[in-house]
Formats: sequence, structure tokens, C-alpha cells
Amino acid sequence: MMVTMSSFPGGVLQVWDVVQHGYWHARGLEYIGSERSRLIEWLRLPGDLVFIIFGGVPLVIASIKGYLGVRAADRKECEFRYTDDGGITGQLRQEHEDA
Repeated sequence: MMVTMSSFPGGVLQVWDVVQHGYWHARGLEYIGSERSRLIEWLRLPGDLVFIIFGGVPLVIASIKGYLGVRAADRKECEFRYTDDGGITGQLRQEHEDA
């Protein structure tokens, strides 16, 4: 989507500008700041949104779920208590199967 709406048309227009005016014009602020170039940049937005929604958001959700799962497993495994003198004592909980 990004290639068909932004990269390919933008590249073709920039190559055409290179042929007409030279390399430095196509890389200069006059070309990059033109209305046509800005329109091509905005046409990239739908492809970026698809990537963010279907790529970035699930990655963040999976990271948060993994982090919370590790914390929950640690809480089940260990039990810590504060002592009167401000120290901490800990006990590992071990689940045994009765045979």
C-alpha cells in the first residue's frame, strides 16, 4: 500500500525531475517542499496507519501481556514478609503433587 501510493509515484516524479533539471534540483528544498511532493507524502498515511494498527499495536499488547504474566508467575512463586526490624524475609512456595 505504501509502495503503490507513495514510494513508487514519488520516486517516478523525482526521477523525472532529475532528468529535466538535474540531481541537485530533485534533492533540493525547491522540489521537496513543492505541493506535489507534499501530496505524495500525505498519500503515504493510509499505509502507515495499516502498519501501526496491525503491526505496532499488537506488538505493544503482547509485550505488556508478557510482562504482566512474568510478574504474576513471580508473585505465585515467592512470598516475602517484612520483619519488625525493617528487613525482608522470603519463602519460596513449592507446589508438590501428592502421589
